[in-house]
Amino acid sequence: MPRRYILYLEPNGSNPLLQLIKDFFELSKGIGLNEAQQYRPHCSITGFFEATTNPQGEFDPIEAFCRLIDHELSRSHLHVGLGGIELDPKGKANSPRQIPSVRLTLATEGVREIAALLKDKMSNYDVHIRPKLVDHISLAYIANFPQREHSEGIYQFCSSMTNSKADSVHYDPQAYLEAARLHFKDGLVESNEWNLVLHEEEHSTSMNEPHKFHSVRTWNLKSLLSKAYPDR
Repeated sequence: MPRRYILYLEPNGSNPLLQLIKDFFELSKGIGLNEAQQYRPHCSITGFFEATTNPQGEFDPIEAFCRLIDHELSRSHLHVGLGGIELDPKGKANSPRQIPSVRLTLATEGVREIAALLKDKMSNYDVHIRPKLVDHISLAYIANFPQREHSEGIYQFCSSMTNSKADSVHYDPQAYLEAARLHFKDGLVESNEWNLVLHEEEHSTSMNEPHKFHSVRTWNLKSLLSKAYPDR
């Protein structure tokens, strides 16, 4: 059976941004539930992709994936910088519905090129990688859950994939935006404490449940980013 994986850029435990975003996710539950709260703070480098290990163990595409990243990191110049809080009126790129999302923008250098290389090289192993823009961390969005109605900038959704009438949430992008601007106003600090993390997915079906992941491999980027922030 194929397994689903995804590659993230994540602030690690030594980066104050990690706790800042976690605190916002908890605070924003007072506004309502949304899909960003189901995930650990991250910037997607790839979309979800599937890979299957040879039954006889002769070839593991995930090992090949990791070797490619090792090679690229050994010769890459990377930079990750923080931007600001913004409302994206088009919402998530993988959603057919244009429902505004709230995000923290990032300025990244070198990371998107790794995703493009993975797409090119992993296609040789019948593993299809979808590179992402690598330009933001999502703070509030809804893209996958069934929508009920929309009125004056407020959306109503089912909070689970069962489409039960009893389970519904209201999604107000403007309220999340105002809360995020206030929460992050004085807290954004540049840091070289970032990781690349390859995860195997375990899916959840309700906004009340966080997505569960198994971390397959982590690459700490501190030494590669130290030139950008030499005083840290």
